[in-house]
Amino acid sequence: MINKSYKIRLYPNKDQEVLINKTFGCVRKVWNVLLDKNISGYEAHKDLPKS
Repeated sequence: MINKSYKIRLYPNKDQEVLINKTFGCVRKVWNVLLDKNISGYEAHKDLPKS
């Protein structure tokens, strides 16, 4: 099996850099909130029997 890949280099202008950084900041925040919910849910119910 042969895997193909492409490398693409982006050259954003300043406005685009700001938007990319804001977007990744929001994505990181959402990831961390959902990860915390998942961990706390597991901790609360880890001793319950699985069905």
